[in-house]
Amino acid sequence: ARTPEAVALEWHGAGLTYAELQASAGRVALWLCAHGVGAESVVALQLARSLEQVVGVYGTLLSGGAYLPLDPKWPLERRRFMVEDAACGWLVAQSEHALEIDGWFGGAVLRLDDCRRVALASTAAVATAERVRPHHLCYVMYTSGSTGKPKGVMVEHRGVVNVLLDAITSWPMPTPPWRFGVSANYVFDTFVWDTFHSFGKGSTVVLLR
Repeated sequence: ARTPEAVALEWHGAGLTYAELQASAGRVALWLCAHGVGAESVVALQLARSLEQVVGVYGTLLSGGAYLPLDPKWPLERRRFMVEDAACGWLVAQSEHALEIDGWFGGAVLRLDDCRRVALASTAAVATAERVRPHHLCYVMYTSGSTGKPKGVMVEHRGVVNVLLDAITSWPMPTPPWRFGVSANYVFDTFVWDTFHSFGKGSTVVLLR
């Protein structure tokens, strides 16, 4: 709201301003809310590294739900196990990565392909999610499964907020705002810290290969 025209996110020469990011994520959130997502709902995200990946994460959080990140490069068996184990009733994916789940996933699927077009189509989109409490889930991430089956780790909002507020308030802020390169895969906690800490500073997040 303070810097709507500033660039929030960049990937391979394409970018989204803060206003576009908010509007695009808002449309995702509205769709999820319309399909029954609320607090404690776990939404699977199957998104390759892209602008859409961040839009999917942010849109899910705006809806009040928790997100489960899936790497499209993982074996299908691993992704299927995680989705079923976490009882996901919703999935957000790019069309190219949504085709393979048609045979076994019975929930609602949002195909998210062009977030710039989505953002510009409705800049007034604002999610109307139910109120999220500190103890509600923020995201679920699974272990590698090297010692057996992967295990889901449930992270609450209060833990994420405490870490982010500490970073936002204690780190010095350069002028003008910095450009923060994010190399972490979104299936790791580091991605959350890097991305939303930077957004909290009004900086530009540059997704790296």
